Amino acid sequence: MGTDNYISLYYHLVFSTKERKPSIRPDIQERLYAYIQACTKAGSYSVINVNGMTDHIHILLVAYSGEFVVSHFVREIKKSTNKFLNTKVSARGSFAWQEGYFASTVSRRDVVAVSSYIDRQKEHHGKLGFEKELTMIFGLDAAQDESYS
Repeated sequence: MGTDNYISLYYHLVFSTKERKPSIRPDIQERLYAYIQACTKAGSYSVINVNGMTDHIHILLVAYSGEFVVSHFVREIKKSTNKFLNTKVSARGSFAWQEGYFASTVSRRDVVAVSSYIDRQKEHHGKLGFEKELTMIFGLDAAQDESYS
């Protein structure tokens, strides 16, 4: 890519723990989120916000390269966080992510609203279950597919 190109693509990602087990305990949430924030690759993408519940996380990021591939990012972030939680944090080898994920692009004008939504996860889940949340966000009934939820 030449220096004349400007790319700024925003993505909202959601993925859950294996079998939706409440594996992201409150005592490790902040360390996990900080680790994901630190995974930002210079020039390729930047993580804007990370939050979630004990059984899933939301990531809002912006990609700066046409070479950015969502599926590669998700595969690598799952792999590295799985290793981090199982070796550096006291998950004792028991932590794993579910196979699938949800992804949606976000318009620039909606970034603040999506980030705010991600910040308020505990509030939302007092009212909605995970499957209803996915259906609401992505407009899909894919929450019924076990590989995603």
